[in-house]
Order: sequence, then structure tokens, then C-alpha cells
Amino acid sequence: MARSGRPTKEQSEELSRRIIGVATSMFLDKGYAATTIEELACELRASKRSIYNRFADKASLFKAVTVSYAAQSLQTIDHCITHGSPPEEQIHQACLNVLGLFLTPDVVAIERVVVHEAGQFPEIVPILESARLSAMHRLQPAIAALGRWSVDEAHTRDAAQILWDLTIAAQVRGAALGLWRPEVTEQTRTEMRKRINLFLHGYAALIQSQEANAPVETEGERLQ
Repeated sequence: MARSGRPTKEQSEELSRRIIGVATSMFLDKGYAATTIEELACELRASKRSIYNRFADKASLFKAVTVSYAAQSLQTIDHCITHGSPPEEQIHQACLNVLGLFLTPDVVAIERVVVHEAGQFPEIVPILESARLSAMHRLQPAIAALGRWSVDEAHTRDAAQILWDLTIAAQVRGAALGLWRPEVTEQTRTEMRKRINLFLHGYAALIQSQEANAPVETEGERLQ
């Protein structure tokens, strides 16, 4: 403790980490609506003022919880991709790594919280959407590596969305509905490979069709 009686910077940062850690457990166990700052302060044995000094409201705290969890998880994806491997294999690897981070009990629980309470608390929807977009962005370099299709930035972004919907979103949604356990199994890997192959063949056909229908540049236009 500093001489003035105020906490040191290290103590303040530790309390912020504790708040996020305990809040994460409470949001997952009780849901967004049932979690209160009063109960959180009691659990932490801290004052509400200490919490509000760091987070303006409950939505801000929920955002910090989601961002913290996403940051810890997403930073591992880039290190798991072998960029020297064939582009198709990079896509398989990237999708499997992202799915391994999203198809977990905690992430599925957060998904359920948002889906269940989005109508009453719409402010929490962009929080999860931001984490989803950050993860989806990790798929774009692998797609861009398929350079033989002349994929530009817009194509790459659209392709990442399609790939996400085919592989990640469907699996997480099924787990959130209780159709299967939130874990990556051998069956999950097999199903993902089938879906990625479908994406690769379909997207290749789309790009080739667009290239075939593109207007042919005349020699005069090339010289201008």
C-alpha cells in the first residue's frame, strides 16, 4: 500500500484482474440479468465504488470479460498456423484452431447468455460480435494465400464470412442448443474437413466464373 493509503499501481491492476475473473464466473453461472454489481462487490469483499471506478456500468464490465477472454484465446491462433504449408492446409489448420477456442464450455455459455438476454439488453450483442469478427479476421490470411484465384480484399472478407458460417458458427450454435457437447472430437474434425472442402471447391468455381465473365481488355485500352 502506498504511503497515502491509496493502493499501488500493481495492487490496482490486481484488483481489476480479480474483478474480471469473478465477474466471468458470475456471468456464466447466473446470466447477465441476474448478475449484480452489489453481489460482485460482496464476493470480492470490495466496495462498489472500487468496481465503478474501473467499469462505468454492468455492460462495460461484461465487455471487459468478453474482450479479456477473447484476447487470451485469439493470441494463440497465429502461432499455431504453419505458413509454409499449402494454402488449403493452412485453412484447415486455421479453422480447426479457431473452433478449438470457440467450442468450449465457457464460450458456449457466453453465447447462451447473449442469445437469451439480447432482447432485454441489446448493448451486450456488439460485444460478442466484436470477438467473433476478431476471430474471423484470423481466417483471412489463409484464404488470401490462395492467390491463384486472384482474391482481392473484398473477396477475402466475404469468403471468411462464408467459411465461418460453414465451419465455426454451425458447431457453436449446435452446442449452444445442447445438440452436442462443446468439445472438438474426431467426428467434429471429419465434419469440418468435409465442409472446408465444400468451401474450397465452391469458392474456386465462383472466382473462375467471375474471371471468365470479366470484360476483356482490348489492346488499345492496355496502351492507354
